[in-house]
This record gives sequence, structure tokens and C-alpha cells, in this order.
Amino acid sequence: MARRAITPKGPDWPPEKTLPFLQEQLQKLQEFKGKTFQEVDQAESEWEQFTRSVIIHGFGEDSQNLSNFYMARNAGIYNMMGISDHQRQLNFEERTSQFESTLKSSIRELEATISVPASNPPAASARPSGTPIASNSDQPLVLISHSSKDVELASALVEFLRAGLLINRIRCSSVDGFRLPAGVRTDSQLREEVNSTNVLIGLITPNSLASAYVMFELGARWGTGNFMIPLLAGVTTGEIHGPLSGLNALCANNDSQLHQLLTDVAKTLGVTVQNPASYANQLSVVRTRSADIAPSMPVVAAETIPVSAKEQRQREIVERKVQKLTKEAINALRIILENGRIHPITLEEELHLNPIAAQNAEVQCFASGLVDRHADRLLSVNPEFREALEFLFQEQTKNSS
Repeated sequence: MARRAITPKGPDWPPEKTLPFLQEQLQKLQEFKGKTFQEVDQAESEWEQFTRSVIIHGFGEDSQNLSNFYMARNAGIYNMMGISDHQRQLNFEERTSQFESTLKSSIRELEATISVPASNPPAASARPSGTPIASNSDQPLVLISHSSKDVELASALVEFLRAGLLINRIRCSSVDGFRLPAGVRTDSQLREEVNSTNVLIGLITPNSLASAYVMFELGARWGTGNFMIPLLAGVTTGEIHGPLSGLNALCANNDSQLHQLLTDVAKTLGVTVQNPASYANQLSVVRTRSADIAPSMPVVAAETIPVSAKEQRQREIVERKVQKLTKEAINALRIILENGRIHPITLEEELHLNPIAAQNAEVQCFASGLVDRHADRLLSVNPEFREALEFLFQEQTKNSS
């Protein structure tokens, strides 16, 4: 009588149940690093058995995920005549590395299949109905809007999020490994991701407050009504004006608020915050680099500076000229757009998503940044426009100094 073939067991856990267990096992695996194979012999055996069981429940016995797990378990060099303790240690280290890669790959696969809940937003800022949040596995889950001058703090924040939430789908355009894909149109890609990413963290520093691009990104996100967290470093809440002032901001130099940042992001993404001990070092780096950022210079109230009538008239003339040149720049951009001479976007997409600058009467600074991006095309329309460009650049330099 023919022997009946055994049907491999299929997955019987949903991704939502499998994901936190694999994330927990990945964290426990980190505890093996830096130790000898003798020290973790029993713990590794228990870890292997439970992890294997989770993978079977989540992916099935005939899955590639389980095959990868078995391959990782057999990593290293073996000999029928036996191997030395030194080789055993090398095998253990290689095995740990392969286990880590296997689990990270499975975790990313699960993250891509889980739809992010649209309800129960974090308490830091209620997210009203707006554009859909990202579910595409190619889209970042978290985008960090920042000034390139704050790359060290931004890099520390990336590592903090990775350690605390075990996520890799992060966009941070100044940090290697998390930059925009090669070959994409920077403006259009950032515009899309600012609108669609699940969580936007605005790194608010003196540098970012002076950056037209960062203000544009935050204004665009605010316009969508989707969730974002202002994270302050080197500035106080009193220095935040316009729509952003209505959002609860967190401070990057405060341990408890950094813990809250992880909790709030985790709730929105539907992931689990790891044990605080696993990200204590990364939290410390964020706090230290935040404290290193020099606070912005205090602004002297205008009414305390005596201004002569002549100086006041000159200032009014300059302001009118800036407004006039800004209108000229916008009209020239309109001509370019209507003629289809640049990427087909609407003028409203370029202008109306910057309520922060508008609220603070800093339209000229924003317009300067806008004109800078299209300077060559504007000059191709009207060579005499160079004077206006130079004047706007000078005004922007004065305002940022």
C-alpha cells in the first residue's frame, strides 16, 4: 500500500499576530552578540525552537521563510571529525548574523502586508481626515523633515526609531541608506512622500526655521491634515508660529518625551515599542546631539529699537518692492507652467501649501526659495528678470542673517 504523503502545514496566524513575536525574537537575538557560544547555549536552543514555531505559524512549513531559517541555523563550517572551540565561536557568530538577516526580511514582508489602521491616532495630535496614508511597501512609513545642517541629529533620530520600533522604511534625505531613490525627480518625489507617508516628524531647529524647503514641507503636510509630530531641538515652543503652534510639540532633549515619541509613532503604525533597554544608547545619542544644537538668537522686539521716519519710509519702499517682485516672479512662473515648459504641476501645488510663511508675513522668503528653484527657466522667459532675482536673493540673505 502506497504511503500517504504528508501535507505541509500552512500558516494559521494572521500577520498582525506574527509580527510582534518576530520583532520580540529579533530583539532577544541582539542579546547574544558579544557573548561566547557556551554562555548562550541553552538560551539559543530555546530561542531557535520558539522562533521556528512562530515562523511556521506565520508563514507555513513549506515557506521560503522557514527554509531561510534552516539555512541560517546551519551557517558556518563543520567537519565530521569535529571542530575546535574557535571554529564553534565563528559558527555561532555567523549563525547569529544569518538569523538576524532572516528575521529582518520576514518582518519587512509582514509590514508590507499589514494595512495601517486609520483610527486611534496618537494623543500628540489628532489626525483629521485627509489624504490616504501610505500602504505601498515602496513608500516610507516615517519621513523626517529636517535641515541638511542638522544631519547628525537626523541620523541619530533614524537609529533611535530603528532600534525602538524595528522599522527600516524611513525617509531622511540627508542620511545614507535613507535617501531618495537614485534618478527620481527630487521635488515631485518629496511632494508625494510628504503627503502620503504615515508619520512625518518635523525636526524643528534654528536651521530648519530658516529653511524655506523645510517650512514648505511642514506646510504641505499641515495642509493634508495627516499626522505629524514637531520635534524641537535648540528652539522653544514660543518660537513656533502659525499653524504649527497648534500642534503639541515634543523636545528632543527630554527622555520622557522621546519615549512618548516612540509610543505615538508606534500607535499610528500599528507596531510594538521595544524594551527601553534595547534603545537606551540611541536615545542618549539623540538627547546629546539635541543639546549640542545652539539655541536661536533672541529676537529684540521691534518697538524697542528707535526707527526714524526716514528709515521707516525706506523700509516700506523695500517691502513694496519685494511684494512687487514676488508677484512678477509668480506671474513668470505661471507663464512657464501654462506653456508646459516644466513638469506638469499646478501653481497652487507650489504656493498654497505654505501657510506657515503666509501666517508670519514671510512670503518674500518663501518666494525667494521658489524662484531660486526655477531661476534658469525664469531667465529664459525674460532675461531682464535677473535684477529681480538678485534683489530677492539679497533680501532672503538679509532675512536669514
